[in-house]
Amino acid sequence: MFYEYALEPSVLSNWERVRFFLDAFGPWKGRFLANYPRRWRRMVYEGLHCGDREKKRIEERLASLDERVFSPRAGAPYDGGKSWLENAKEEHSRISFRAIVAEGGCGEHVLDAAVVDEQNELWCVHSGGLLPREAATFVAMVTLLLRASTRIVLIDPHFRADQDDKTRPLVAFCRALAGERASLEVHVSDANRSYSKCMQDAARVLPRILPGGSKVLLRCRREKRGGPRLHNRYILTDVGGVQFGDGIEVGDTGHEDRLSILDEPSHARLWEQYLGASSFDEAGTPREFVGADSS
Repeated sequence: MFYEYALEPSVLSNWERVRFFLDAFGPWKGRFLANYPRRWRRMVYEGLHCGDREKKRIEERLASLDERVFSPRAGAPYDGGKSWLENAKEEHSRISFRAIVAEGGCGEHVLDAAVVDEQNELWCVHSGGLLPREAATFVAMVTLLLRASTRIVLIDPHFRADQDDKTRPLVAFCRALAGERASLEVHVSDANRSYSKCMQDAARVLPRILPGGSKVLLRCRREKRGGPRLHNRYILTDVGGVQFGDGIEVGDTGHEDRLSILDEPSHARLWEQYLGASSFDEAGTPREFVGADSS
């Protein structure tokens, strides 16, 4: 669902290439552009040899590039004595990319920038699909999004800390974020269970099952008269988001759910509803729970 690509800086040698490739990246497209090496953008600038007008156009496009299209590569080595492609192949061996896009590239995970298109299996990305309702599968689909984010919000109106099928995905997300600085919060509705009951269950269960040191902020929300329904299930982050067709919970063997990437306008509107000038009231004071489980 979310994939990371390494793009050779010299590929962006003219406006048509820039428009094609940069328009293809973004969490709303399911493609992250690896910030590899960290001076990737500078390498693109330095490699431009087109006319002044076209060069200026490309520079403006690069300058306005949304930072959310990039995925971080913490600690990625880069040897200036080797070519970018040689470095990228070595980095792929350390932590794999979905594919490396290079000028004249060929190989199992290397795509030729001149001919890459949606017909290529490694370049084609689907915006959603049916998946087994398993915590590990949920995590695998959104790990890149989570690790690119600093604030992660699970919108699940029917979340219950006393039900294992609902807490197992939460625990799995926390484990995937181990060592990351991202904050994680869960928004639940008070329509069916009171704020006090919600927090009592959370206080009894969450510290025991969350990975040691993990922090989860639980917020109990209430619909406003004339406002939107607190009904659908989402993972919203400061970078992008996904929608669950049914619920963020595990199911029996054979059960499936549809997970879909949110387009940018929908993500922006939902972020504003839940995290901006909120369209929902707080049913009570949010509480943070810290995991004590060391297993």
